[in-house]
Amino acid sequence: MQYVGIPVRERVGCWCYIGAMIFTFSFYLLIKMMPSNVYNFSH
Repeated sequence: MQYVGIPVRERVGCWCYIGAMIFTFSFYLLIKMMPSNVYNFSH
């Protein structure tokens, strides 16, 4: 698989951005699905 015309730095930045979105969405679902566990852990 080759990425023609796409610099490596931009490609890595794009993957980091996608990873950050997935991590944030997973963390949001974790808080939404299990609020009691999060509250007990935070307090």
